[in-house]
Amino acid sequence: LTMKDWHTNSECEDAILKQDKNAGQKFYIIECGKSGVCVASWRKRVMLAKGRYRLQAAVRAQNLAPLKDGAPWGVSLRIAGAEPTRRFEDTKTMQPLTFEFQIVETFQFVELVAEMRSSRGEARFDADAFKLVKLP
Repeated sequence: LTMKDWHTNSECEDAILKQDKNAGQKFYIIECGKSGVCVASWRKRVMLAKGRYRLQAAVRAQNLAPLKDGAPWGVSLRIAGAEPTRRFEDTKTMQPLTFEFQIVETFQFVELVAEMRSSRGEARFDADAFKLVKLP
């Protein structure tokens, strides 16, 4: 399953979502804008067969801070409609991040989500590190 060609989604006016190539490496980047509210993500819609899956990525999160409304914050992976199992608040280097989920229908469309919720800072996802693995 190719994990290229993600699209952007933002719940705030001034989040900055962009792609960057650095020394042959491609990144999906989310930056908080001047408003101090960033709820934004890179997303990919996929059709999956019944089974258990693990979404994997590598991310570096810098200078993140809680949102003023007290909602959960940080950088995470999930599928649309689900809560993430783990969030990173700050990393100095690229760190692996995973999210496991189950498809119960014979076939089902799901939207994979690589998300940042923060009042400042930046998340940088390694575009080549995204993998979707079907578990035994």
